[in-house]
Amino acid sequence: MEKHFIHRFACLNGTWLYLEHEFQYPLVNQSVYEVIKIVGGIPLFIEDHLERLAHSMELTQINGTAPGSETMIALIQTLCNKNQVFFGNLELMFFNTLSGDYQFLLGFIAHSYPAATDYLHGIGVGLFLSERNQPNAKVKNTETRIKANQYLKEHNYYEVLLYNQLKQITEGSRSNVFFIKNGQVYTAPDELVLKGISRKYVIQVIQEQELELVEKALTLEDLSGVEAAFLCGTSPGVIPIRSIEQHSLDYKNLVVKSIMLGFNFKVQRYLSESSKTSHPHR
Repeated sequence: MEKHFIHRFACLNGTWLYLEHEFQYPLVNQSVYEVIKIVGGIPLFIEDHLERLAHSMELTQINGTAPGSETMIALIQTLCNKNQVFFGNLELMFFNTLSGDYQFLLGFIAHSYPAATDYLHGIGVGLFLSERNQPNAKVKNTETRIKANQYLKEHNYYEVLLYNQLKQITEGSRSNVFFIKNGQVYTAPDELVLKGISRKYVIQVIQEQELELVEKALTLEDLSGVEAAFLCGTSPGVIPIRSIEQHSLDYKNLVVKSIMLGFNFKVQRYLSESSKTSHPHR
């Protein structure tokens, strides 16, 4: 396993690692992971992340039981305090080693959040032919992830949208995508995507605002009729898309703006409620 944690401390199976010292990272056979956003010391939507992690472990047949939410929240708070870092992204990974042992790693990772202007003017994305073998499982270092990262570097896009052999646009390489067409909101059905945590709350907002949600994967040919689109994910939250390759979109679309506001309200409400039951850094 490559070394990718940042700051001074990480956690391996409940033991604290001082990253400035040399140590041997475990040799990993199969792994699943979650990237969790930390805001003021609070792990955003942590319960949802742990639930999805358990589901990923089941799908990939990783042997072991994830610690409960109270235990994990306590570890995350200790990680923040030890590093004196209360904002950023951390990675929680569960894995079986080559010898079959079950272990977990927790630590901060480098992150890149969109600039404030990106939320006003939208971001540019590309298209990339790729299909995940198990889209509902968040697994580490897939071929799709590696190739998509290379494509992003070569073309300077914020993100790429994945499409399959049927030319159906399914999701972003590290996000979910929604389209606005004829006043309806489209997104690919559950079985074709990683069911993102942010996606779950975006769908709640769409339903609460009584917008019409169509769970159907649009095709490449459908792009000419798309009025607007947005991504959602752990790092960006909800962010409008300015263009999909040569297709220009309305990044000021009122439906997108309304969904952004609704999602941001849910985030702030979660943080406010969590701060009453924990001791976050202010």
